[in-house]
Amino acid sequence: MWRRSTSNSTIENAAGILLAAFLLLPLSCDCRLLGFDLEMSREAAHRRLQSLAHFDHADQQRQEVWSLDHDRRFSSVIVGFDRNDRLRFVTVIARSPVRYDELIDTRKAQHATTGSLQRYTVQRGECTLMAIGTERGANTFTIKREAEEEEE
Repeated sequence: MWRRSTSNSTIENAAGILLAAFLLLPLSCDCRLLGFDLEMSREAAHRRLQSLAHFDHADQQRQEVWSLDHDRRFSSVIVGFDRNDRLRFVTVIARSPVRYDELIDTRKAQHATTGSLQRYTVQRGECTLMAIGTERGANTFTIKREAEEEEE
């Protein structure tokens, strides 16, 4: 009789591949990351966050830090909201450096280096995609909506 065997590492590798596909979504559609849309309400963003992570803390700048529960590549998600409680930015923090070309189209990105810090940025309409890290790879990946005058 045929017996199916699936190891935890196989499942974790598949989950990593699916997450990488989610991270590449911003390259093929408008400003989305891990299922977050920059026009989301705080309530909708919290529903999405609760399915991926647990709440760590918030600060007075309308920003929240959440720890990802079952992700091998990324440890945290930081979200920020505008004065109307709409999602303004989403940042993921890598556990270890991630290749830039896995997160952003480096051929279309502006590249800047300051000391050992590298930044790849792509402007897409009213939003910006940004990967920041070292020569080893990105430590953070952010999508953000351009600041409105009232927020500055």
